[in-house]
Amino acid sequence: MIFVKEGVLEVGFLDTQNKLFQKALKEGDVFVIPKGLFHFFLNRGVEVTTVFSVFNSQNPGLGSPTATPSSESVEKIKRKLISLSESEVDSVDDLSLAVSEIIYS
Repeated sequence: MIFVKEGVLEVGFLDTQNKLFQKALKEGDVFVIPKGLFHFFLNRGVEVTTVFSVFNSQNPGLGSPTATPSSESVEKIKRKLISLSESEVDSVDDLSLAVSEIIYS
């Protein structure tokens, strides 16, 4: 679970069927991410965002780098987050750089 103390945050996760769930959060919003699913956060504003995260147990588990989403899922997230065409997405190597260029340009 995350709580947004200040700022604007784009948050999302992929379920076990690779369906994307995504929401824009603002101050005071809470969002629950099911345990073990691929998830992401993106500061959608130009100011600092402060977020508190809470795990549901004393042992939150271990995330394995081999448990990565399919490349199709990642491409879907890229397109949705930064509204690029398929050909433009193919040329993006660093998603954080592409997003910051769009937000700050």
